Amino acid sequence: MSSVSIVGGNAVWRRFIVNQMPEWLKWLKSVHLPSHLRLWTKYLDATPPKNAYSRMKRMGGDDEELLTLLFIPDESFWKQLEVEVGEEKSSKMYRVALSLTMDDFLHDLTLYAQQFPEIRSIYVLLNTYQDWFDEFVNYLRADLYQEWQEKNLL
Repeated sequence: MSSVSIVGGNAVWRRFIVNQMPEWLKWLKSVHLPSHLRLWTKYLDATPPKNAYSRMKRMGGDDEELLTLLFIPDESFWKQLEVEVGEEKSSKMYRVALSLTMDDFLHDLTLYAQQFPEIRSIYVLLNTYQDWFDEFVNYLRADLYQEWQEKNLL
């Protein structure tokens, strides 16, 4: 019997996507998605990634809700992974998390985009604005690096 493995993507963020998928679907089904997609498109066109990341970190809000939902794991996610990988591998886990790219994120979202029209709509948005999200993810990674460095997690 051979094992099947997913090539590409990012193991840590794949886990985040798997964990979050029920919540994402619940939320996406609770909003009028076409209206939100139009608003998000306007927001992405009008807001540089650096400004969006700074505003999201400061206050959050409707404009930043999608960004927070998709890209900001809560502390319990990281603690759960620490327990699962063990102390000797936790710094590697954090380093793997810091290697995230939008190509990885989109790769790990592909299976769900094929199964759920709501996720497919988000996938198309992320893919269409991949350069924007690449820059956004760079700010996220820099912030996480600084936070984890200060906590001696790396």
